[in-house]
Amino acid sequence: MIPLHVIGGYLGAGKTTALQHLLAQLPGDAPIGLVVNDFGAAEIDASTFQGGSQLRIRAIPNACLCCTAPAGFVAAVSALLAEGVTRIFVEPTGLARPADVLDTARRAPWRDRVTVGPLVVLVDPAGLDDPARRAQAAVAEVLVFNRVDRASPAALAEARAWADGLWPAPLAVHWTRFGQLPLAVLDRPAPERAPPSRFAFPAPDHGMDVQSWVWGPEVRFSAAAVRAALADPSLVRAKGVLRTDEGMVRAERAGDAVDLVPSDACGDSRLDALAPRGDDALPRLVAALARARDAAATGVAGAVEVVRADGRVEQWDRARLAALPGLADVGERVPGRTGAAAALAALLADAPDAGTVVVVAADGFVAEPASVAVARTGWLAHSVGSAPLPDTAGGPFRWLLPPGTVSPCANVKAVIRVVIRPPGAVAR
Repeated sequence: MIPLHVIGGYLGAGKTTALQHLLAQLPGDAPIGLVVNDFGAAEIDASTFQGGSQLRIRAIPNACLCCTAPAGFVAAVSALLAEGVTRIFVEPTGLARPADVLDTARRAPWRDRVTVGPLVVLVDPAGLDDPARRAQAAVAEVLVFNRVDRASPAALAEARAWADGLWPAPLAVHWTRFGQLPLAVLDRPAPERAPPSRFAFPAPDHGMDVQSWVWGPEVRFSAAAVRAALADPSLVRAKGVLRTDEGMVRAERAGDAVDLVPSDACGDSRLDALAPRGDDALPRLVAALARARDAAATGVAGAVEVVRADGRVEQWDRARLAALPGLADVGERVPGRTGAAAALAALLADAPDAGTVVVVAADGFVAEPASVAVARTGWLAHSVGSAPLPDTAGGPFRWLLPPGTVSPCANVKAVIRVVIRPPGAVAR
């Protein structure tokens, strides 16, 4: 098994410097693979690593591993494995969502040939007030606060308090400058990624029973069905992180309130639940969770499922989309793309102006939420001539927003579901 390490972090966090430091600690006679992902086309990061006869570099420029270039990432690792490398490093662009890169690795055809190490994410402690940086750091399995020599005592104290409050907690937290990480961070065992299982343990004797579940990353739940399951009035408490058909969520039942909040966690799904001893709430929850798994639909063949803000579910096939106003060729507005496309302004005409839209792909990828206002500027490509949009063009349905509108993670191939959330709503 070949170790594969994802080294993530926002732009300027020090990923490249940390990687150079780690590479310098490895034996010089072992061939090492490196996948470098530059968001721009200049391949600046890849050129930084030139040299070293045993370093095999695959550059993926002008793209993002987590959304626009997962196929390129899979192909790059395949090529490195064919060259006989003994270890592979992956440096995504600073705009990528590290959890999605890890998920791609777990689904890749070479997944049985590699051992995916714990996700290492670097963050500048002075930048934690930025939501994008904080979201990346929250998903770390090994969290690295870099540039500590440049952070104020107040920023360091705030970063430490924030890290202490993370749940699930990272395996380790490092405080560094100049990316000086010990090689041991690579050898730390990754979190247990268990097969689906269920186990129970005794709670303190307050007349309560506790049950816990762990499911592997291949398991997905219906977010709507999970919410209904946790609404059982006999449940006293529930808390977990779950992979759903609307992405990872942090699920909580406290008092009478049930919340499913979008989460940047990755890996297994986990849930703890507490109910009065002798009540059948936990057996009911077991059955409801099983139904929630079954309800995580993979999509209706030949149609996009649209979940309206009021809960209505609609199926939009090619003919129905073609009847909407749109473009004969979306390439007129989105260079490099092709196909007839329906205007999202028409598809989202009754969506609340202050709402958000989440797009789900067939492989489980869930785009970052976009505002309804932004989504209405885009298109849903559906056809080339009289035929469905081919897979090679991101079909049969592809969600496209104009360049520069939002993160390119909002441009999604093989769309199966569009979920419209009302203003202020959490995942339903």
